[in-house]
Amino acid sequence: IGVFKVEENYSITVERYKTGLIPPTDEEWTQIKSEGLYIDDVSFSEYLPPSVDNTKDPWFPPIGNQGGEGSCVCWAVGYYVKTYQEAKEHNWDLSGAKWESSWFDNGHPSLEYQNKIMSPDFLYHQINRGVDSGSWYSDAINVIYDIGVCSWKEMPYNPDDHTSFPSESAWREAAVYRGNSKTNYIYFARDNGISNLKSLLNGDNLAVISIDCKQYSKLGQKNIWTSDNYNGGSNHANTVVGYDDNFGPYTENGETRYGAFKIVNSWGNIHSSYWISYEAMKQRIRYCMFFNDNVNYEPKLLSVFQIDHFKRNDCDVTLSFDMTDGEGFYLPIEKRVSFSKAGNYWFPDNKIILDITDLSDEISNIAGKKVFLEVYDGGDKIYVTGELTYYSIEYYDDYESELPIFTTVSEDPPIKTVDKDKITAEVTIPSSDISLYTDKTAYFIGDQVKFTCKNNGDKAISMPTWHVEKKVNNEWDVVYYPPMTLQIIEKLEPGAKKEWNWNQKDNFGSQEYSGDYRISISYSITPTGASTFNKYVYFSITGYSFDPLVISTDKNTYNHDENVIITAKNIVDETLYLEKWYVEKKTTNGGWESIYESNKFSSHNFIIVPYNNTNIVIDNNTPRVILKNGSIYGNWTIIG
Repeated sequence: IGVFKVEENYSITVERYKTGLIPPTDEEWTQIKSEGLYIDDVSFSEYLPPSVDNTKDPWFPPIGNQGGEGSCVCWAVGYYVKTYQEAKEHNWDLSGAKWESSWFDNGHPSLEYQNKIMSPDFLYHQINRGVDSGSWYSDAINVIYDIGVCSWKEMPYNPDDHTSFPSESAWREAAVYRGNSKTNYIYFARDNGISNLKSLLNGDNLAVISIDCKQYSKLGQKNIWTSDNYNGGSNHANTVVGYDDNFGPYTENGETRYGAFKIVNSWGNIHSSYWISYEAMKQRIRYCMFFNDNVNYEPKLLSVFQIDHFKRNDCDVTLSFDMTDGEGFYLPIEKRVSFSKAGNYWFPDNKIILDITDLSDEISNIAGKKVFLEVYDGGDKIYVTGELTYYSIEYYDDYESELPIFTTVSEDPPIKTVDKDKITAEVTIPSSDISLYTDKTAYFIGDQVKFTCKNNGDKAISMPTWHVEKKVNNEWDVVYYPPMTLQIIEKLEPGAKKEWNWNQKDNFGSQEYSGDYRISISYSITPTGASTFNKYVYFSITGYSFDPLVISTDKNTYNHDENVIITAKNIVDETLYLEKWYVEKKTTNGGWESIYESNKFSSHNFIIVPYNNTNIVIDNNTPRVILKNGSIYGNWTIIG
């Protein structure tokens, strides 16, 4: 692989397609040795099956095409490995996804799957030095570990664009899809190296390797590299997706052999998949890399900032909590993100979001703690200094809702950067300081929902606004916003409280029915108003406090052969469904015995006239009856 040389172009073209594997610098090799984990044993199961093919799993994306951009590392790490990880974690079925291309473009995954397939460009544009010169594995894996990666939908791949930075929504989404390890290495020269890779694959994982794509032409009729026809070398990244102990036969070192690893490429249908023998993997490839998914991860604490700077590669950002022990010694809890490989270009005109939940997890209570943002400007010319224009901290208890519990904004920006020095902005994480509660946790349909906001802090809160949300398909949808005249309060003093009532009607005046609900309230702390909070209280609507269906008969006493005419009347606005009816007879001991049960009504051939009485003959063949704001009469014949 060697050591990175500035003057060398590592993004070479082979068979009309780019490669893009760049070696580390001397300093980076030292860092890799200190940070990399060298795995001696991988065990997901005591039994290794004779073959594994993870491309057949529903989590595997379609074979893609990097085209004329040297982004192979980010395709292997991001497009294949990270997509597979996230699809497995979230149980996304990608089996219907196709690679769609035409004569005039490189192609893309099926549109409906692009929010579930990870973007190679989110990684590549942060680590390619601003030119299409390739990238290295640990850089891409570290971005996933520190920042995450967004979907193809948020940052579509474009082989003609090597420099554009992610949008704010892409940064926000990336925080969800992080890894929980840096680069892990498996060396095949060790006795159990091959079995470790097999075990990794059998555990529903993928790995990445370095190969020499100039030797694809040697694959031959059986589409396999052996230690005879492959001489080693590295200029391209590919992905290991499976193995088969029975693949073959093929000749190697004069012997007939079986068994090989399955590899996928990122050149579309050109060498889309092929095989490498176990011996060639030992002697020629020598090692593979993998990283772990951060399963069930949810961001809680995020830093949001914006920098206006002509050369983003001059800037390093460090986020830290100000922690001191009892004797005043500084105990740093910090996270550093370098943009040194992001290229000699402007920062985008949107905010950048970095997840710092992992920092807050090291602190038992973050309330009242200061969070510092440092920007180090490594430039040496005054005219290329920049400015930190915005900095805030957001805290969530439900990141998917996109509603932070609080947003606290630093009053320090704008701050000019200084060459060869750092600038610092700070925010203090506040306490929530209010309680929000309802008078009950469950309500009947039509009840008044009474809720109270109380200021428990020592500062006034201003302008609380509220709305009601309902949980539908595991997402919260707003069902009611009160008129502004009902929700604006100029100030709620310490110790004071305010009560509201919601009549269970939506903004169109229609009744809400059974389900899970929550009230969301937003407010800020005076006098600065720099900290904005959201607070929630949860409750449910469970049903009616009365019987919504009134049943009556036309008289109280009947002759033996006389029909009993029953009226079923709906007295609520909600549609009711009659599915069965029963006849019971009082026994001599005072109990009730069922003597007749109707068949379940079907859902067709019924007549309904809302707000009117409709006569339907009800017997064993009576259809399912729907009642809405009216009465339905039927002749229900008692048998026997």
